Amino acid sequence: MSEMGFKGDNVLYRILINEICKIRQPALALELHRKMEKNNYEGTLNTYIMIIAAFCKREMVDEAVSLFSEMASKGISPDVVAYGSLIKKLCCSGRLRAAATYFNEMVSRGLAVDVVVYGSLINGFARVGMWKEAEKILDMMVGEKISPDVATLKIFIDLFMQRGDDKKRPMRYLI
Repeated sequence: MSEMGFKGDNVLYRILINEICKIRQPALALELHRKMEKNNYEGTLNTYIMIIAAFCKREMVDEAVSLFSEMASKGISPDVVAYGSLIKKLCCSGRLRAAATYFNEMVSRGLAVDVVVYGSLINGFARVGMWKEAEKILDMMVGEKISPDVATLKIFIDLFMQRGDDKKRPMRYLI
């Protein structure tokens, strides 16, 4: 842009980054973000989230983690969406210890954990057979008065049926 004599502003940069992320080109979006910063425009939570989410959608988890750390080091506090995107992809890629670390950080910062984050952790633990951990997360979720979604309940109904547990046990999460 600046090579053509046109100087953008934060709004234009955000729009361009958003559109580039929509076409699943997070590396290009990050490059534009770097140019934006070079031209004295600060990255915002929204621009970082867009790029982190785009990296996650492309299964580029290491890049997302790196950008998440960069964002935090610049004093931009991650929100539920930023944590949620990262936790979900870390769980999907089997990096449960890292996902749990970000989850604990999120909770310690006082951010309200939502059904998506809880569900990501539960699904991640269940996928590797760590049922006790998955059930602890479910109990924590219910304790926070967050109702499990259908996908989360199905994980446990299937487990309880496989193990021959009391058929009414999953119902305690519905009432």
